[in-house]
Amino acid sequence: MVKRKQTKTLYILDDKVNSFNDVMMVLEMVMGFNMYQAEQIALIVHHKGQYPIMKGDITDLEEFEYILAKHGLTVEIK
Repeated sequence: MVKRKQTKTLYILDDKVNSFNDVMMVLEMVMGFNMYQAEQIALIVHHKGQYPIMKGDITDLEEFEYILAKHGLTVEIK
């Protein structure tokens, strides 16, 4: 029997701590988004409360979750 990897999603969540610039800088630096993409994600998070920034295997997502959280962003794997 082959064990299938379970695909999950890493979300960035809105918080009252980080500014738009903080969020944008971290998304550019850690996730490799360009300035325009990072700005659009920050706006969506601000207005909708969350945004899915990455899908994949739980092990891979946990690494990014740790790094983003270390930079002060609020993130969650669902």
